[in-house]
This record gives sequence, structure tokens and C-alpha cells, in this order.
Amino acid sequence: MHGETAGPWARPEDVLTEGVGRLVRSINAEAIDHPTGIPCLGGGGWPYVIVLRYAEGTRSVTGSSDPGCSRLVVGSSERLGTRDVLFAYLRALVDQRLGSPVPEVRARTPLSCDQPFTVGYLLAVPERTTSAIVCQGTEAHWRLVARLDDHQTAALRQDLATSAARRTTARHFEDKGVMSPDTGVIVARDVWGDVFHVEVSDGRYRMLSPGHEMYRYVRMLPTTAAMLDRILDS
Repeated sequence: MHGETAGPWARPEDVLTEGVGRLVRSINAEAIDHPTGIPCLGGGGWPYVIVLRYAEGTRSVTGSSDPGCSRLVVGSSERLGTRDVLFAYLRALVDQRLGSPVPEVRARTPLSCDQPFTVGYLLAVPERTTSAIVCQGTEAHWRLVARLDDHQTAALRQDLATSAARRTTARHFEDKGVMSPDTGVIVARDVWGDVFHVEVSDGRYRMLSPGHEMYRYVRMLPTTAAMLDRILDS
């Protein structure tokens, strides 16, 4: 699977072998598209290619989800549901990872505040965090505030692993803005090497669930909130 976005969009290192049947059924279930002749607007989409391997060869499924379009090219047919298929693939790969042994640790570059967006952002599993840094600033210029030590990373991992029970609304971030002065961003890496961002502000997270495109909003554990407040106020 690969594509092009605002940042690098490279094939994940592991190959999907579990849940392939469900993925193929989700592709086959998408309705045939009847193009209206209205051109796609272009830009800002999630173009990708999924290569399906069969005993007799391979078949490529190409997704193009520019604004105003949602076309999935399967052989000679065009179908709807580009984003549905993409995220079905991502969730299947996350499920496969969670059901498999933890991979060997590979040499990885240090985390940085300007870590580019990659497909790993959508695959990362926050509750399996292995390292993290805290940054502060704006999208134009993030500065490194701290690299979490093993104890701090373990506290963050525990918080993220239990976050589903502490859902809150988006209102705080909508009112204050995700780039307000008291806001920071955690740049973290999971055990598979995928890097993700978690925005933090006043004891709350703004984060993605693995294999999903919608943000969720979560209250931190008090101990984690206090830890991050000390870091951001330093």
C-alpha cells in the first residue's frame, strides 16, 4: 500500500496477511460509480494503491479521494468508498499487529518536533508507546521542551492505554484553539516504529485512534496532567 499526501506516504514495513478476506469483501461491496463528468477538484486527498496478491498473480486497487470525488479503481471498474476501503485496510493491519509478537527493535532516528506526517500516523498504537518528546510553540515553529525518560514514558503509556474510559468533547480545543500558548504536542513512537502526535492542553488530549481518521478528545489522568504541566511550564 502506498500513496502521496502532504508528507511522505510510504508502504508499511509489514504485509497484511490476516483479515484479507474481510478487506476484499469491503472492496467488492462498494457500489459501482457512475461518473457525472464533473472533474475532481484535486489536492488534499488520500491517494493510495493496495496490491492484492493471488496464486495466479496480483491485482492493484487504486484509491483517489480528492475533494468532491471518492473513486476506487478495481480492474476496469470504478467504485465509491475510497476512504472506507483505506481505513478498512489500516484497521486490519493494526489488528494483525496487536495479535502478533512484538517485532525486534530496529535502529531509529531520534524523535523531533517537526516529525513529518506519514502513514504511520494513522497506524500508530498510542498504548504501545516506547518513547516520546514534548514540544511547544506553533505549527510554524515547534521547539523541543523535553525528552521523556523511561519512567515518564511509562506513565504516558498507561494514560494512553486507559484513555478510552475518559472521553470528553472537542469544545475545549474549539474554544481555546489547538495552538494556544498553554498547548503542547507530544511526538511519540510506538513499538512498531510508527510516529504519531498527541496535542495536549489543560489536562486534555486530542488524538487519533489507530486506523481511524476522526480525532477523539480525552481527559488525562491527574498524575500525567501534573507531569506535563511541569514540563510545559519549565
